[in-house]
Amino acid sequence: AMTPHNLLVYNLQILVLIAACGLAIAALRLRNPNVRMLSMQAVLALCFLLPLLQPRLDVQARVAAETLGVYAATSATAGAPQFTLPPLSTMLLGLALLGAAGRVVWIGVGLVRLSRYRRHATPAPTVHQHLLRRVGVKASFFYSDEIPGPVTFGIFRPAILLPSACSTSEFVACHELVHVRRRDWAVALAEQFVLALFWFHPAVWWLVARLQLTREQVVDQEVVKILDGRDEYLNTLLSIAAARLAPDLAPGTLFLQKRHLRERVASLLQEVPPMSRIRLFSSSAALIATAGIVIFTCSRALPLQASPALDDSAYIEIQTGGANLLHRVPVEYPAAAQRDHIAGAVVAQLTLNSQGEVSDAKILTGPAELHAPVLASVLQWH
Repeated sequence: AMTPHNLLVYNLQILVLIAACGLAIAALRLRNPNVRMLSMQAVLALCFLLPLLQPRLDVQARVAAETLGVYAATSATAGAPQFTLPPLSTMLLGLALLGAAGRVVWIGVGLVRLSRYRRHATPAPTVHQHLLRRVGVKASFFYSDEIPGPVTFGIFRPAILLPSACSTSEFVACHELVHVRRRDWAVALAEQFVLALFWFHPAVWWLVARLQLTREQVVDQEVVKILDGRDEYLNTLLSIAAARLAPDLAPGTLFLQKRHLRERVASLLQEVPPMSRIRLFSSSAALIATAGIVIFTCSRALPLQASPALDDSAYIEIQTGGANLLHRVPVEYPAAAQRDHIAGAVVAQLTLNSQGEVSDAKILTGPAELHAPVLASVLQWH
């Protein structure tokens, strides 16, 4: 179960994995954008698979034998406080879920905004027909002065919205059509949900940002290959960058984000030779080895905890005397007690601190064989 403890450990594991694999990708000098993008997509997929790729630490709450009988007969509080704040870990988990919900709402607002732009746009059914045939896709072009830059969205009925300033540019149109052919809008939408889930995680934001940049570099190379005009395409990028660009039209795929301009231009100016099979194999093996070492190390240095395997609801009834029990661990029914059919009511006297946590406990009545498991449980109540 993704308890607050496991959520914290899981996010630390993601941080280590992304940092290690990011350094490995940089050290391997993967200049080919396609290879680099596939590598980072594999790292992102591993982040989601991390909980499935490692064992859980089986943590059982036990009371050492030598501590039994040392509980002083201190007076217990009259009752639990009427109102107590939940544990910090629970509040942080609630904050994470609240932030994720907020990001999902933000994605929904973005989808509504893109839909409104398309409704208000002017259809252009005859524009760039030769490019549609050349790229081999079906898409609808629209003119819109509401958007400051070209944007593409839609899966089954992709729409390309072009501002009037660049409506006749073949390079812009080809760029957007390549996005359609690659189905990049679905990927961009999935990335937005990843960022919604990990909105608080800087490493995930960094990885997704690098993926977005690398995807644009891949599309840039395909456009240059299709239209055979590197210099003209560079001029188009620079002219679009000089215009007033939107800070964000997510979840639509923008033609250009200014923070990516320098690296996209540098990538276009470089002649990237194809990777040999030996280099591709060795780089893949190095990256897989890095990820494997990180997962193995994290599973031991930062282990996830297994959910308690014991379900005590079948044989135990908790009576709290009106106190508000926020959290408890299961009561382990000793095998020897089960074998000898030992059962009965165990009355425990608890001393609570100001946070509602049990600071001391002692058993008042009940079968002696059941004292230890009851104490092991109640000392972790809240």
